[in-house]
Amino acid sequence: MIKNEFIGNDLSRFYNFRHILLILIGNLSNKALKLKITCFL
Repeated sequence: MIKNEFIGNDLSRFYNFRHILLILIGNLSNKALKLKITCFL
């Protein structure tokens, strides 16, 4: 039972980490797009 709880915690941590990474990548790409748009304008 304890082992299953640990596995669940690891999975949730992994998903949270991936979610944060996706948000960071999204923010960076948005900033890059804005910079490109301002450079072209």
